[in-house]
Amino acid sequence: MRKTLLKTISLLPLLALPGSLAHADALGGNVAITVYLVYAEWGGGDIIFKYSPANAVPGCAGGWISPTQPNAASLFAAVVSAKNRAAGVTLYLETSQRWSASSDPYCKVYALGPWS
Repeated sequence: MRKTLLKTISLLPLLALPGSLAHADALGGNVAITVYLVYAEWGGGDIIFKYSPANAVPGCAGGWISPTQPNAASLFAAVVSAKNRAAGVTLYLETSQRWSASSDPYCKVYALGPWS
């Protein structure tokens, strides 16, 4: 009984994941991080990056991570790791939230993970 309960509890976050990503646009392919920039002063350390294919999310030129969003450091570490390893990622962007420092539409990152 206890093992079953623990397994069920550990799966609860995974069961909630698709609904919580409903407002983000998913890139359902093998997306490569091509370049990233960390700004020392703009936004207190905003991070932007571009990916390939460039047209993976219509309306977005790249991703944006605000240093004030939850787990920003973990998101940035995942971007750096993916870039350095030339590994593909699955990326969820909020197309309605854009980085204000550029005329290019960098969309806010909601989630980022390895492509498998």
